[in-house]
Amino acid sequence: MLFFFVSTVYALDSDEITIVSDKDWMTAGGDPAVIEVIVSNTSVSVQSVEFEAYMVVDEEESGGNISLPSTTVSYPVSVGNATPSTDTVSPWKTDFYCEKSGIADIQVTVNYIADGYADSLTKEFPQKVDHASMYSFASVDYDYEATVNSIVPITISAVDKYGNRIDSKKEEDVGGTSESFELISSPETSEFWDGSDFTSNIIDVYVNSTGYAEALFRISEIAGTNLVNIVPSSGIDSKILTITSLADAEPVDIVVTVSPASGDPPYQPADGESKFYITYQLIDQWGNPSGNRQLYIEPTDPDESAFYRASNSSGKIEISYGPQEIKGIYSLIATSVDNLSISRETDLEFVSTDPTDMLLTANPQVMPSHDVDTAFTSELRAKVIDEKGNPVMGETVTFSIIDGEYPDSQLAVPYLESISAVSDQDGLAVINFVPGTFETDWDATDYSKLANASCQVRAQWNTTVRQIDLEWKNYPYLTVKTNVTPETVAVNDTVTVTIQLIGDGWALQPDPIDVMLTADRSGSMLRDYPDRMVSLMDALEDFGIEMKEGWDRLGLVSFGTYGNADIIDYGNRYWAGYDNSYSDDYEYISEHYAGNDKNYNDYATIDLELTEDFSEYNTEVKALVPDDGTPMRKGLYYSIKHLRDNGRDDAVKAVVVLSDGDYNYYGDPLARGYGGTKWDWSSMQNNYYTFSDLNYPEQDMRVFAKDNGIKIFSIAYADGISSAGKAVLQSLAEDTGGKYYYAPSGDDLKEIYEDIAGELKEAAGVDTAMELMFQDVEINNQTVSNTGSDTVLEYVYDPEISTLIENRYGNGTYTSEIVDQSAWWAENKSLYFGVGTVYLNQTWQATYVLKVEKAGNINLFNDSSYITFNNGTDTLKLPDTYFTAVADLNSTGVNFTSMDVSNFEITSTDTDLIHLRWTLDYTGTYSVSQELSYHRQGDESGWIHFNTMDDVSGPVSSLSQESSFAIRDLPPGNYNIRLTASAPDTADDVEELSTIVGSSVDAYIKLE
Repeated sequence: MLFFFVSTVYALDSDEITIVSDKDWMTAGGDPAVIEVIVSNTSVSVQSVEFEAYMVVDEEESGGNISLPSTTVSYPVSVGNATPSTDTVSPWKTDFYCEKSGIADIQVTVNYIADGYADSLTKEFPQKVDHASMYSFASVDYDYEATVNSIVPITISAVDKYGNRIDSKKEEDVGGTSESFELISSPETSEFWDGSDFTSNIIDVYVNSTGYAEALFRISEIAGTNLVNIVPSSGIDSKILTITSLADAEPVDIVVTVSPASGDPPYQPADGESKFYITYQLIDQWGNPSGNRQLYIEPTDPDESAFYRASNSSGKIEISYGPQEIKGIYSLIATSVDNLSISRETDLEFVSTDPTDMLLTANPQVMPSHDVDTAFTSELRAKVIDEKGNPVMGETVTFSIIDGEYPDSQLAVPYLESISAVSDQDGLAVINFVPGTFETDWDATDYSKLANASCQVRAQWNTTVRQIDLEWKNYPYLTVKTNVTPETVAVNDTVTVTIQLIGDGWALQPDPIDVMLTADRSGSMLRDYPDRMVSLMDALEDFGIEMKEGWDRLGLVSFGTYGNADIIDYGNRYWAGYDNSYSDDYEYISEHYAGNDKNYNDYATIDLELTEDFSEYNTEVKALVPDDGTPMRKGLYYSIKHLRDNGRDDAVKAVVVLSDGDYNYYGDPLARGYGGTKWDWSSMQNNYYTFSDLNYPEQDMRVFAKDNGIKIFSIAYADGISSAGKAVLQSLAEDTGGKYYYAPSGDDLKEIYEDIAGELKEAAGVDTAMELMFQDVEINNQTVSNTGSDTVLEYVYDPEISTLIENRYGNGTYTSEIVDQSAWWAENKSLYFGVGTVYLNQTWQATYVLKVEKAGNINLFNDSSYITFNNGTDTLKLPDTYFTAVADLNSTGVNFTSMDVSNFEITSTDTDLIHLRWTLDYTGTYSVSQELSYHRQGDESGWIHFNTMDDVSGPVSSLSQESSFAIRDLPPGNYNIRLTASAPDTADDVEELSTIVGSSVDAYIKLE
């Protein structure tokens, strides 16, 4: 019998294998994890242990946005390196190195022998591998344009250098803070969600277990660009996103603008031609335009149909309404399609164009008589207007003179150059009025030097009659003339206003002038080149030219040496001609000093008594010879005394004294010290020689002159006179009502003497001022407020013409200056002019510009605007001055304009360019703007502009347009190309197309 003994075989069990790692979480690309295998069954003989690692990878087929999960495909791949891959020596270990994050399945295969039989057992161990440090952005997903104040999700992911997604798996497993991004936005009106509200423009967002960080970003309520700066916590370069806030939010308001806008309601003539142009401005709750939003516009006229219109990118809808031939009020009701709570009704009135009224003005109303200026006329203007103040052409107006008041001094009555006129395109029927003529013979019985006459002129159009007062004079008086251009102007354009103040009067002044020219002939008058005396003689001759021979009288007093005046024998004779040189003395003296070697019988002499013979005056002036001292006091005494004894009662009396040095002989002209018989002082002091025929107060030449109605005009000449000497001359002038001058050189004398001549002439208006008040303005015979925001007229400063102040004097002198009156206007809606003194034959003129903001027949000057003169004792009202403002002289546009871009396509592509083509249709009359831009899908920037087409003036039909998109330097990728066409009077049209630039495989690869 045989017996068999079978031994028991103990196979290795999975529970008898323990796998451990020295790292719970290892880092991709970091130090390897030591994987150790422990076999607890000692009955088996472990021959070797094999190590291999796998990882299940989820590959995204699309997406990457948390809220829209990607579709994934999962499959295992071999990852990392186990070194050694097989270990035969206990303890069985390997170093596991891995660059892929996730859960690495470490497959451990234990090869062993049990009871002589070889076997193996495999067991898996999950080794957790964390990502390495952040290396670059992987993706940033967001909408790069959205409606203002809307919420834009921003989803961010990043990778390490091995391409692993930066996530929070380790932190969620063992605790800690995951990687984050700081987001900073601008403008400040943009904000991030903090978990409870949108409160800040700075926020930190953390990556989640899937490797995404998400922020909710509310873009700005202001249309424009939002910037988001993404700053990673690991210190890699930040990234800036551009998000555009689009002005296309729901409207909360509709602002209606009508052109023409004059009247309440606005009006246009019912002439079968005129139209209204209505603009609807849609505005959102933040004040932005509401673009691409619709209005439902419904006419109340049952014969007209309602329609829809969309706003353009500026939030505007423009339409025109009219024309009409039937007068009446028509209404349009506009309602927002997106917000039915807002609606606006606009009334439009079509009015009759028949003439209804006439206005009458005269320019000027006060004027010089015909004997003063035979060419002067006053322009009479009758303006025929309709019910809204618009001018009416082709109407006949008749004129006549009534109610004349004529004095005996009038030799010829006034008359009209014509008795009728027909209104022109400005509604004006214009004729000229010729004033009466006064007696000019002084010896005639009826002569009057203050002649004045007046009458009324009557204008009649149909049954409408208007009358105006006219006045004419032969004496110095102010005439005011006004002018406005153009006389018909469009609302919001400007008019130029001119006001003239003219010193009119009889050509022979009623007050003649008696003046004594008192000249220094001391030796120092030989100084300079030309000699001071030569310059003075020329200026004295020019002074005579300014006077009126036969009416004014001139006399000459000089002061200097007593006895023979011979420059050749004078100790400083070398001053003659070129100073400090004798070489030219004889020739210069012979040429310029005809009176040389002259004998003066006193230190001051009356070289010429008052005379109307100016040739005799010029002769005596040229005979002056300088020599020796400066006895100014005696020269003044003789001049004043001669005027006292010989001046005419009705004449303006004056002394004009010039000196180039301090007084000496005969002492102080102001008599400030002690008087006596001494006279031969060699220097300036306060004592004085007493003139026996004058009382004590009149020893002061100022008192002597004032007591006799004489003004002193004084001139300090050159640099030889002291400050004390100048002060004496200044006091002589200012204390007698004259004027003091300083002439540094002979070049200044001509202008000074001409100025003195002007001062002596009779003034037509002294202390003249003009204030123009515009707080209220007359429109169509109704007073309308011009204050606040609803204004009629606004002042316009223009550095070239507004406000221009000009002065033209009778001697041909002209001055001008530009004045900015904006501050004065802003304070009280008025313009003030401090004119000063206006002299005979002087014209003062102001020119300024006004912007016209309402339509109608406007009168520039109401009763509050006036001129004061003669120190406030006389006033002049400015004449009524009309112009017509019409709502729109050059309106353009048609009803229901539209625009369409079609057939937007790529015609061809090469290595450098993509060629584009499209068709444009537009029914309006404005210019169409066409902008081209591109966006590369996946880029953080928004649309990038690359071309602006030349403007196209409408209307156009099926207009072919072409452009090119340069791609040579662009990275490969999927690109969108956008075309935006816009015009002011219709909605924008936006078309887009997509194309691939470069290799589509590489389209989403972005080099960092």
